[in-house]
Amino acid sequence: MARDGSLGVNLFSARVGREAYGGDQLETLAQALTGGSIAPLLTHLLDQKKLSKEEIKRLRDLLNEETASMVDYLFQAALSNASSVPP
Repeated sequence: MARDGSLGVNLFSARVGREAYGGDQLETLAQALTGGSIAPLLTHLLDQKKLSKEEIKRLRDLLNEETASMVDYLFQAALSNASSVPP
């Protein structure tokens, strides 16, 4: 929290954004409940129909982006290793 008393009253505002705070809290909860894995929490939310179609789409998009990044990284690593092998 940040406090600004310049107006004659105390005005408080958050120093951390909602998404950052929520993310930190989710990581703490995952650590306490599942040793840090988010997958069981997401699986439970999906099984209990607690996620909207929009939220599920967002998760799919994030996973697709992450998978694409991982494939690109592995491909580049394979090319790098192949070029360092003598003929």
